[in-house]
Amino acid sequence: MEIKFENIVKNYGKFRALGPLNLTISQNGIITILGPNGAGKTTLLKVLVGLAKPSEGKIYVNGKDFQNSRKEILQKMGILVEQPEFYPYLTGREILEFTGKLKGLWGEDLKKEIQRVSEITGSVDFLDKKVGKYSRGMKQRLGISVALVNDPPIMILDEPTFGIDPLGSLEIREVLKNLNKNKEKIILFTTHIIEEASYLSDRIIILESGLIRSDTLNDSDYVLIKVTGNLTNLENYRGITFKKLSEDQALIRIKRNDLPHFNREITHNNEIMFIERSSQVEEAIRELSNH
Repeated sequence: MEIKFENIVKNYGKFRALGPLNLTISQNGIITILGPNGAGKTTLLKVLVGLAKPSEGKIYVNGKDFQNSRKEILQKMGILVEQPEFYPYLTGREILEFTGKLKGLWGEDLKKEIQRVSEITGSVDFLDKKVGKYSRGMKQRLGISVALVNDPPIMILDEPTFGIDPLGSLEIREVLKNLNKNKEKIILFTTHIIEEASYLSDRIIILESGLIRSDTLNDSDYVLIKVTGNLTNLENYRGITFKKLSEDQALIRIKRNDLPHFNREITHNNEIMFIERSSQVEEAIRELSNH
């Protein structure tokens, strides 16, 4: 699957909420849109799923224009945008039954699918309870279950841990981690929590004021370190990505397995005062805040 945003702009009157934005998502895994409240994260997802029409630009999914192939494209998506609200007098099972029928599932196939998605999200135990008595965390789990019905190749999840207590947030993160175990889907996920993005993501896109400010891979095979001291010859060291921050300070990206050898080499040949492991996401945000 591939999602492509081409020169997307969204205006509300004179206020520009998004863009101009160009972005291509072609890898499976959790792709996180990270940004503060008001950054344009929800607007981006609303435009993607047709809940808001872009003021300018086009969206393509697998090369097909969303506006011309809307129904076909939406059938490939599981969507949870903003906080899920359901009719309080229905049970979770009834809501999943309704969703499954909309997606062409009936009879035994529908029963099996409800069991499958509720087991994935850990919502089996409260499926027959009326939604009006659900906690926020239970509603979020049901919302993710609804998005999972019929196993769509693209999932759109807008801050699914928002407003949930720490234990509930941890449980939902584990649900998402398990969903992504085999990298079989594009899971487009938004959050304003740096730690959540770092823990879950295969790719992180930092959005601020409706614009992409940074786009980084959160690759567990690599580590980002900050080096302070005499940087002589360090710039030419093989096997690293080097970015000089000042006369005596640099950021270095290096394969995790090469780190012990690198530490020995640089401390032998340079007067290194300090080595600090850092989060790539935190460093990207720190750099943005300095501009």
